[in-house]
Amino acid sequence: MYSNDPHLMTVRKDAEFWCRKGAEHMHQGDYLTSLMFFDKALRIYPDLVTAWENKGKCLDDMDQYTQAITCYDQAIRIDPGNSEVWYNKSISHLKLGQQHETEACARTALDLAMGK
Repeated sequence: MYSNDPHLMTVRKDAEFWCRKGAEHMHQGDYLTSLMFFDKALRIYPDLVTAWENKGKCLDDMDQYTQAITCYDQAIRIDPGNSEVWYNKSISHLKLGQQHETEACARTALDLAMGK
């Protein structure tokens, strides 16, 4: 996932900076600004799992569950072993009343967290 390429490392650091700015605004409830920062991070480094996950959390907090799931799916595409993303995805499915999907995602999250 990490590279020894100095340019790529700089690009990733820049993206992580904007992702942190987005997280700060998200925790303050400023979701529109946070989405802007997450999108900026993803334009710089499209495979930044944290940005996809945080964007999903932000959208979930804005009751945009389907869009949140799309973000979680992107994070899972990049890092399928991330149990926290699977758990967050299960919560969005739960809020949509999608019982089967909720259970499947929660089961995957638990299995991954337990090292299965």
